[in-house]
Amino acid sequence: MPTLPPPLSAVLEAELIRRLAREFAWRNELHFGKKLRAPLLALSDATSRLGAWHRASRRLEISRTLVASRPWTEIVEVLKHEMAHQFVHEVLGVLDESAHGPTFARVCRERGIDARAAGRVETP
Repeated sequence: MPTLPPPLSAVLEAELIRRLAREFAWRNELHFGKKLRAPLLALSDATSRLGAWHRASRRLEISRTLVASRPWTEIVEVLKHEMAHQFVHEVLGVLDESAHGPTFARVCRERGIDARAAGRVETP
């Protein structure tokens, strides 16, 4: 089982959420034509996944372990991956396929998003 990194300060967490929100807005314009509504962005304690899109609560989560241990470019790839899930659900209205099904794969391919930017968190 992966070990958690030291806790992030409240100030650092708030700044990370602000930076994720700015990145979300930019990537929404660049990759999704501003069609996504801003979700609730949150850092999660998940140790088994890098990010998650929760359709019911409109919550997009990024793992604290990821933000504490990996370069920002990798964090952005996970954010874009989760945004693709949001696009499939909220814009295209596809709810009857598996999470990484054909529509998700197509959305990622068309936008140059790494469909594999998810999975288990590996600490260095």
